[in-house]
Amino acid sequence: MLILKCKMCGGNLNVEEGATICTCEYCGTTQTIPNINEDKIRNLYDRANGLRQNGEFDRALGIYETILLENPADAEAYWSLVLCRYGIEYVEDPSTKRMVPTINRLQFVSIYDDQDYKQAIGHATALQKEIYEEEAKTINDIQKETLLISSKEKPFDVFICYKETDEYGNRTKDSEKCYELYDSLTKEGLKVFFARITLESKLGSEYEPYIFAALNSARVMIVFGSNEKYFNAPWVKNEWSRYLNISKKNPEKTLIPVYENINPYDLPDEFSHLQAQDYKKIGAKQDIVRGIIKLVGSKNKDDDVIDANLVAPLIRRMNNFLSERDFASADKYAEKILDIDPENKEAYLGKFFAEYNVNSINELITVGKPFIYSQNYKNLVKYGDSSIIPELEQINNKIVFNNELSRKEEIYNRATIIKNDSSYKKMSVEELCNVIKDLDSIGIYNDSQELLKWYEDKRKSVIATNKTKKIVKNIILSVSVSFAFIYLMLNLNFGIKSFLHFSDVYNTNIPLIYLSISFVIILFGLLQFTYKEISFYFVLIGLVMFGFTCIIFPCLPGLIFVLLFLGIFSAFLIYTIVLVIKNRKFNVGYLLLFLIIGIPFVIHNTLNKSYTNKKTPSYIKVSNLYVNVRKEPSIYGKHIYWIFKGEEYDVLSRVTNDSWNDDYTWYTISFANGLIGYVASSNDAKYVEEIK
Repeated sequence: MLILKCKMCGGNLNVEEGATICTCEYCGTTQTIPNINEDKIRNLYDRANGLRQNGEFDRALGIYETILLENPADAEAYWSLVLCRYGIEYVEDPSTKRMVPTINRLQFVSIYDDQDYKQAIGHATALQKEIYEEEAKTINDIQKETLLISSKEKPFDVFICYKETDEYGNRTKDSEKCYELYDSLTKEGLKVFFARITLESKLGSEYEPYIFAALNSARVMIVFGSNEKYFNAPWVKNEWSRYLNISKKNPEKTLIPVYENINPYDLPDEFSHLQAQDYKKIGAKQDIVRGIIKLVGSKNKDDDVIDANLVAPLIRRMNNFLSERDFASADKYAEKILDIDPENKEAYLGKFFAEYNVNSINELITVGKPFIYSQNYKNLVKYGDSSIIPELEQINNKIVFNNELSRKEEIYNRATIIKNDSSYKKMSVEELCNVIKDLDSIGIYNDSQELLKWYEDKRKSVIATNKTKKIVKNIILSVSVSFAFIYLMLNLNFGIKSFLHFSDVYNTNIPLIYLSISFVIILFGLLQFTYKEISFYFVLIGLVMFGFTCIIFPCLPGLIFVLLFLGIFSAFLIYTIVLVIKNRKFNVGYLLLFLIIGIPFVIHNTLNKSYTNKKTPSYIKVSNLYVNVRKEPSIYGKHIYWIFKGEEYDVLSRVTNDSWNDDYTWYTISFANGLIGYVASSNDAKYVEEIK
């Protein structure tokens, strides 16, 4: 499967072998794809498509031409040349969510008359041809509409080409320098295309019609740059390269490169035949302006009379549209007035009204948001009637006051509702702090200060409650982990003894006690609804204790049970400690508590063995099927012999083991050629019977 880049959105296309069309899974566009037989061509297409999507149409065009040298019958390459020539960029239509073309390099020649388009149609498959024709129709319709808009624009004398913003979105110094040139040229009566100002009123519209009109009408283009990269920025190069192509057909057009702080030899190669100007040179700005006036000529004075006569009816039309609340049309006519008279006071007022959808100063109070930061308001202050500015400022201040009052009321009401419906009980300390912060920001409003104090008290109460909960939690965790450690010590001791002494005798009370404790802990954990995170610990500890009791206390011989016990329980202990110290520093007190409580039990269980001799019977008789004879009088004693039911042995002495976990009576007997050993009996387990 071949992977190409979508020429609409840039996503990956998974292309089946031999396919000529494909649907992008990211933007949903069905598009034509090239027939590629080798990686070299695929890499060229990916590179060219990336440049085209980045607005570097001339560089992309060169790569597509290289592809055609390899395969002159590649329909997709011819179609890509068309996209570059018309500067086609695909954007998402917000209403249909489809990718639609936009034109960034408008041409007078219809796309249907383009030779590369004809070649694409001629070499295309039936499916490709259908898509090419559909897209060509869309582009042709956009082209006609754009040319219509462009034809209504008045001609420009000068086009200033420059980099408006840097890589961080900040205005460049080039923009400031170009504004100086714009200001000087407009004072000389010239109509200048300067994007920052000329396109200012075109926000939300397509810029291409106005750029196209300016490129074709301007007698002079100034290309300004203080950085080599700025000259080759995609949209800067898009403008000056198009102007160079136009100037080849119209010798009256002149392009003037202007540089600052760079070597003139670093200018683009296309400027090598042009006379560049160093803007750092003293008097450079005056020289440039004077040279342009010589090329363009002075403004015709008769035009001033004609323009002045046109302004009055346009102002009336603008005011009519405002009274009819057709604000879009009013703004349009205000623009027409400013094209004739760039400092017309009524036009700036009309644009200001149209922006906020009002037709009088008094209606501005309904806007609901401050307007002093609006560019139209700033223009009104600069060029408009100064007598109305104080009234506008007063209205703006009132709007600010009303908004602040609404903000205070909203914060106060929200805090009051939270208090009255007791929803504050479910709020965290952070949420209470946010309410307190908001209340503090409104200052004195109704009883906000009392409300603020009430929330402060609640915050302190929640903090104290949380602290108590934390202490209780730590105590419970400490006790549970300490108990787990004690349990580990006891079972470890018993398990090792069981393995070393190969014991199959044990005190049945011990496992019953441990099992009971396990069930109590599990039940306690399930009932801990107040501290749900602690319930998990208790249930886990109880289940593990239950499991280990079942494994250890049968005392079956074999190392596997001892190793299983040591491994699993050690892992559990480590996990429990991790839970205790999670999200906070390790408490050394837990470890000390383990040692202080656990070690004495181990020492007691290991060392507390006391043997006492009592009156000895004459002999014993084996009453069980068979009985272990041990080397020591203890359930942990080493097995050394078997005696069987019915056998009788002389008893040398009776021994009682006073250890806390051994309540058997032990008899010393002689057997097997004089060997000495011990057998056990108790009230519960009559292994042997005393015969007096």
